[in-house]
Amino acid sequence: FVFVEAFLDHAIRYRLYGMLSESGERLSKTSELHKSVLDVFCEEGIEIASPALMDRREYDTAVQYFPKIGKKNQTRKEATIVEELVFDKADEAQSLEELKEAQTRLSKSLEKLDAKQKKVVEEKIARIGEEIVKREEKRKES
Repeated sequence: FVFVEAFLDHAIRYRLYGMLSESGERLSKTSELHKSVLDVFCEEGIEIASPALMDRREYDTAVQYFPKIGKKNQTRKEATIVEELVFDKADEAQSLEELKEAQTRLSKSLEKLDAKQKKVVEEKIARIGEEIVKREEKRKES
């Protein structure tokens, strides 16, 4: 997905984002993404110029040249979906870390408890452990 990051004096800065199933593919997938962007630009007749490029072209002064943009509703829907996906994953990761911390704290507190209390806490630790395993498996699947 694409975000407009900044309006500069001579250009608009965009940032491309994507999600990978394997982080080890980052370099090759980034290169493939850049190549795809260049291919689309070529197909659409869009050229990328730099401030150092000197090119003089005569255009009809009555015609304005602006990049094509999608409908606003589609962009908002896409942005909402992207944010939900990213933040859902972040929330899930945070929740998993909180479960692990709770499990660690409970394990440390076992020493101070009597036998009856230890059994209750050990059961809680086991349930938390099962939940951690379940969530980690779910993360791997997605």
